[in-house]
Amino acid sequence: MSGIDRDIIPDPRPSLIDRHLPNTPQVQRLLRREGRAHVFNDLETLKQVTQAIIVSGERTGIEDEDDDYERYVHLL
Repeated sequence: MSGIDRDIIPDPRPSLIDRHLPNTPQVQRLLRREGRAHVFNDLETLKQVTQAIIVSGERTGIEDEDDDYERYVHLL
């Protein structure tokens, strides 16, 4: 099945968006703590990718007990 078949409500906390945008304190903290961060070029790109995953993303099958989110990928 393609796409996410349940209602998605964006989390209102800006820190969850900022952790994916360049040059934010949240990204710097992730880099210090985890040595990695998933960063988009800008907010518009993040929104486009989010929408593409909701509409036509495929589950990756990766399970992570420490992560509340399922893993999806949108193939371009």
